[in-house]
Amino acid sequence: MKKNVLVISILIFTAMLYGAINLTHTPIPKFKVGETVSIKLFVSDGFDEIKEVNLYYRETGEQTYKFLKMDKGSSSNPEFELLLTDTHEYKAGLEYYFQIIKKSGMEETLRKIQPEINPYSVQAEISESTSDIFALLSPDPNFPITGENFVIAISTFALDQQIDELQFYFNGKDVTSRIEKYSNMLVYKVSNAKHAMHNFYIKARLNNGAMVESVHWNTKVTKKLFELPMNMEGRAIFTSDVMSKSAENDDYDDDDKKADLLLLLNGDKNWFRFKSKLFLSSLETHKEQSVNRYSIKMNVPYFGLSLGDYSPNYGAYTLRSTNIRGVHTKLDFKNFRLLVSSGTNKRKINGESYLDSLGTTQIDAGTFKRNTLSTRMEVGNKRGFIWGFSFVKNRDKLDSLDEIYYLADPDSEDTDVMVKPVDNLVVGTDANLALFKQKVKFGAEVAMSYYNTNIIDGPMSADSINAEFDTDLDLPIDPADLEDIFIINKNIEPFKPGVANLAYKTYIRAYFLKNLLNISYSAVGSSFNSIATSSVQKDQQTISINDNLQLLDNKLSLTVLMNIISDNVYDTKEMTTTTAKYMTQMFYRPNSRAFFNLSYSNSGTKDDASDETNSTEIKNYNFVLGGGYNLEAIRSAPTKLSLNFSNSANVDEKNNSFDYTTNYLIMSAKSDFTYLPLRTTMSYSLSLNENQVDEYSSNYHSLFMKGEFNFLEDKLRPYLDFRYTSYGGDIDKQSKQLLNLGSKYNIFSQTSISTNVGIVAYQNNDVEDSDYSQLNWELRISQRF
Repeated sequence: MKKNVLVISILIFTAMLYGAINLTHTPIPKFKVGETVSIKLFVSDGFDEIKEVNLYYRETGEQTYKFLKMDKGSSSNPEFELLLTDTHEYKAGLEYYFQIIKKSGMEETLRKIQPEINPYSVQAEISESTSDIFALLSPDPNFPITGENFVIAISTFALDQQIDELQFYFNGKDVTSRIEKYSNMLVYKVSNAKHAMHNFYIKARLNNGAMVESVHWNTKVTKKLFELPMNMEGRAIFTSDVMSKSAENDDYDDDDKKADLLLLLNGDKNWFRFKSKLFLSSLETHKEQSVNRYSIKMNVPYFGLSLGDYSPNYGAYTLRSTNIRGVHTKLDFKNFRLLVSSGTNKRKINGESYLDSLGTTQIDAGTFKRNTLSTRMEVGNKRGFIWGFSFVKNRDKLDSLDEIYYLADPDSEDTDVMVKPVDNLVVGTDANLALFKQKVKFGAEVAMSYYNTNIIDGPMSADSINAEFDTDLDLPIDPADLEDIFIINKNIEPFKPGVANLAYKTYIRAYFLKNLLNISYSAVGSSFNSIATSSVQKDQQTISINDNLQLLDNKLSLTVLMNIISDNVYDTKEMTTTTAKYMTQMFYRPNSRAFFNLSYSNSGTKDDASDETNSTEIKNYNFVLGGGYNLEAIRSAPTKLSLNFSNSANVDEKNNSFDYTTNYLIMSAKSDFTYLPLRTTMSYSLSLNENQVDEYSSNYHSLFMKGEFNFLEDKLRPYLDFRYTSYGGDIDKQSKQLLNLGSKYNIFSQTSISTNVGIVAYQNNDVEDSDYSQLNWELRISQRF
């Protein structure tokens, strides 16, 4: 298994380094707890060959990843971007890597070698400045409120464990007695507000006696054009992209022309609330899984109902990061919760039949519809003790496909199966205990799975089981009677469940003296399968220790991490492969103008194979050094300077099959002019890549310039940017120029339109007739109501 992973990793890395796709990513040095995080991936070459990019991410110290699909730019703005909105509670830090899926069906990752073990890592900053500790969740300060009733929601997560007393002021009055306090959040409901500008803020006293104060927020209330039976607000966004390419005989894909429509509508009336979402895309096709999304969520006291697309989170090993289209309910009391989800996480896709060059009929297999039924019960309070039990069932619907799309020869009894329908059952339980105002948390989770790799023949009888496995079991119940719960036949892996079907983890998290310590242990058996979760690595145990220290009055952040990962959990194989990773990060901000960041990590993978010729030993190194300075001395144009250098190496120490080194440098300057409505950005980046085994190298240079203007009191915001890139070394001498001209115009306070025209020009000095130019046009209309 490990050998296959090694070979695949080598092929992926070689393809990414010297193939048609070149990727560049500069991690942010730090993010502030309570804020959303923006992750960007720049594609310097091969953007049009990428179908989609998924971001796998987790809080530092966790063992399993979540994943989300990133938003795709255009050929003239070849970036993938994702705004992470669920990382505001990640106090230990953020780890992530990218999965790149090509239109050809091939997949690559970044980081390139062992991305799950060596992800990108970003430190978390727990700030105590008045502008950072409280985050406004609602209302949106960029848009006025229509109507006299609205809700103010503010996150207090960043300092929740340190707040001793809190006061909330609305229009200068202390209205603390009227606020509603929830876990890490406060809510204030405004009724019969005047049509004017309103302001509000928070004051808090911490456990150490210090007083802090939030930003003073403002929101404008305007008169409704007409009355509705309930308070409602929403937004409609239409986006259209068109691409034209000059190269002759070029194959155009479906996404050369695309259009998206997003509708959001929320409302409330007394004790009733609802949220709805509709996303329609021209890329929707019956040949692939659905791109369109729709949902409506309704809540009344103690009960919630969701219809449509939703991703429940029942636990790391049971149900997580999987979209289920169906019905979702939640019975919610103070110390008891019951959640149920029922629907499909895969829709059926019929196969295709066609004639090959010899006139023979060929069949491409289809995809079964997969149904999911899940339920979770929770007892207790998240601020104290909570216990949960989860049950998740996933089964492919056999009659959703015609036999010709999953059997090679439906008329033959011995035919090969092109695609097998599966059945999966997972049960799990978990518990969490929080002490000392949640400063110390203990947690544990355990799950067991049953997995059937082929349910075409249905369940077996007790007599058939004894005959198949040459046993004399006296089963108390006929397996056929359990068909509605789980199909039992010879294709269960393994047939007799044991510890290999288990997955479990335990952890302790402690926050004291501005020090966040995480210690965790997890183990996943070789036969554990949970198809409704993402990135659970089978046959793997992990010990993780992570410590995040805030020193020198929060000016210095220091993170240290150690992960020990090994397979062969229950000693069922001849050899064990172990990976040890060590990492340290430092972020120092001596004042409001300057910062420095330093990071170093190394990991080694080694097995204990007795045969040296068959053994594995891989080393990975990553070093990052950076800094920045706010040059405020230039009063006419205060400028933020930044410099970042990184070095990474991936070496096969034992077999010398690869030895890759990458050096990356980026310098940038961002200026905000005082006397002109202008903001500029300039950056230069350099990448040097080398394969020392094959004596092969490449280099990449990029110069980027952008100017953003602001006219008519921020209503009109045109911009112009230009990027020049060149490639050299032992590859074709190539260059590319990208130009974007666009503008956003706020026609009314709640209506905006933006458009962008992009031009791409490509030249290859070594390949004749490969030059091309490309024109992109994008239109976006947004209406808030």
